[in-house]
Amino acid sequence: MPVNFIKIFQDSWNFILNQRQMALFFLLLLVIDNVFFRYLLNGIDPQSEGDGSTFLMLTIAGQVVNSLLILWFLSMITFISQQKPANLSNAFAYAVKKTPIFLLLNFIIVIPFSLAAASYVATGGGSLFALPSVLIGCYLFIRLCLAPYAYVLENSTFSQALKLVWLNGSGKRILPLFLFSLLVYLLPLIITLQLAPLASSIVMTLIVATVSAAISVFTLVFTYRFYQLFIDKNILRTFQ
Repeated sequence: MPVNFIKIFQDSWNFILNQRQMALFFLLLLVIDNVFFRYLLNGIDPQSEGDGSTFLMLTIAGQVVNSLLILWFLSMITFISQQKPANLSNAFAYAVKKTPIFLLLNFIIVIPFSLAAASYVATGGGSLFALPSVLIGCYLFIRLCLAPYAYVLENSTFSQALKLVWLNGSGKRILPLFLFSLLVYLLPLIITLQLAPLASSIVMTLIVATVSAAISVFTLVFTYRFYQLFIDKNILRTFQ
């Protein structure tokens, strides 16, 4: 089925309007999460010997909490879209169960590009393999970026999620994945980086955190809609 990004955008926006109470609930949770960990990390020097381990632990804790909130919201989106009873406690329990592998899958798809980019920066692009490594890492990220969501939405195993997403991204179907990656990963990252320096006071910190949380809420609904249109769930049977 062809992917119409404008239609996905409209459907995502309509879903948020129709479920505004739930969207505002998770928006508030994400704002609290953002401000809380920003406050804890403020003043910590990651380069110092004493603060380095503290900074790392808080960063990991922040990522775990953020992922848990994202999966909680994703579970609620799934229940509502499938017209199942939307229960916050059941959705939270499912999110807790899925968070460890969700984090592991995210780590696996990000690490090739991260290592290649770090190597490229460290060598100043002078290495023969620096740029090809970055391109390969970027390609792998694009091909597998939906794997964490496949693991949650299909209630599949670790390997099944990777295989399902990999097979769905072959050939010309990588183009919609590329556009999706730009809209859901790169564009929000650019906006967040542009807003970050503005958070110099309590008021501005709250504003920046709210904007970042709103982007997260919308992109998660957008991701769910895109996933349902893009992923052919029967493709695994073809290759069995």
